[in-house]
Amino acid sequence: VRVHNTNGRTTVIGEERDDIEVCVMKMARAESAEAASHMLDEIRLVHGMNGDALGLDVEVPRKWNRRGHANLELRVPRQTNVDVSVSNGKIAVSSLCGRVRARSSNGSVTIEAVTGDIEVATTNAKVCCAMTCGRLLARSSNGKIELDEHSGSVDASTSNGLIRVSMEEIGMAGVQLATSNGRILLELPED
Repeated sequence: VRVHNTNGRTTVIGEERDDIEVCVMKMARAESAEAASHMLDEIRLVHGMNGDALGLDVEVPRKWNRRGHANLELRVPRQTNVDVSVSNGKIAVSSLCGRVRARSSNGSVTIEAVTGDIEVATTNAKVCCAMTCGRLLARSSNGKIELDEHSGSVDASTSNGLIRVSMEEIGMAGVQLATSNGRILLELPED
C-alpha cells in the first residue's frame, strides 16, 4: 500500500483480515459555513493500482482564506508492505509483519509492533519506534529519535535532538547513532 496525504494524520493498523478498510475524516475551515461545506466536497481520496500495490492520494485544494485536511485510518492485512508520505501531519503505523517506509514533514512518526525493515524520515518532528524487529533506518532533522525494545540493526541520525535507543537484540549490521546537537543514550541487551 502506498499512501500520500498532503495535510492530515495517517494511521495504518495491521489486522488479521484479507481486505483493506479506509476511513477518511475530512475537515475544513473557511470564511463561511457554505464555503467550508464546499471545501469538504473538494477534498478527495484518489485511489488506483500501481502494479500490485494500492495507491491512495489525498487531494486538498488550497485557497488563501480556506484550509482543509483529511485524516486517514487504514486497516490492512498484517503482512502488508506500507509506504506512507505526509506533509503537515503525523504518521502512525502498528501491528505489521512487512516493510514500512514512512516520510513526514512537520509531523511526528510513530511505529509500533512491526516486524520487517523500517525506514523513517521526518523534519521538524520526532521519531518514536517501539517493539520493532528488523533493519531500522531513522532520520530526523530538528527532532528527537526514540527507539524502544528493538531487535535487529539500527542506523539513526538527527541534526538537532536526543537519540535514545534500547536494544533487545543486536543485528549483524550493528548500531550506528549520530546527532550534531543532542545527547545519545544507548541501552544494550544484557547478554
